[in-house]
Amino acid sequence: MKREKRTIWILLAEVAILLFFFILCPLYLYLYGHFSYSEKKAYEMNWEISLPDQIKLVNDKNTTSFHGDGFRHTIYQVEKMEDLRGFEVEKRKEIEDFCIEVFDILGVEAKYDLDFTQKYIWKKYVKHNNNILVIIYFSDKKELHLFQKLV
Repeated sequence: MKREKRTIWILLAEVAILLFFFILCPLYLYLYGHFSYSEKKAYEMNWEISLPDQIKLVNDKNTTSFHGDGFRHTIYQVEKMEDLRGFEVEKRKEIEDFCIEVFDILGVEAKYDLDFTQKYIWKKYVKHNNNILVIIYFSDKKELHLFQKLV
């Protein structure tokens, strides 16, 4: 009788351990990733940059790929840009052409169209010679645009 009870307890413990590792752990990891993910965190981790804390997501559009490559355009509403070190003031056609290319590939809605006649500052990041991130801040509209190309 004692041996049977002990066997049952061991069996229950094994089932509980399997349940924990094969159901509860993956479920916890999925829910944690689902609720803690944000585009802001993804940009900060992938490009080792710091975006302002007080930003509001306006629009995010990207091409989806199994390998993580593709194009992405994200717009944030930003009241004040704190750290402007490294940002360029002088407009550059190369930057505008890159942004328009990403815009066209993604088919971003016309209401988010870019107006390069307005005053803006920009910064370009290049990683592994082919991955590109361009950040443009339109101070009059208080909009921060991020254009990303990953290959």
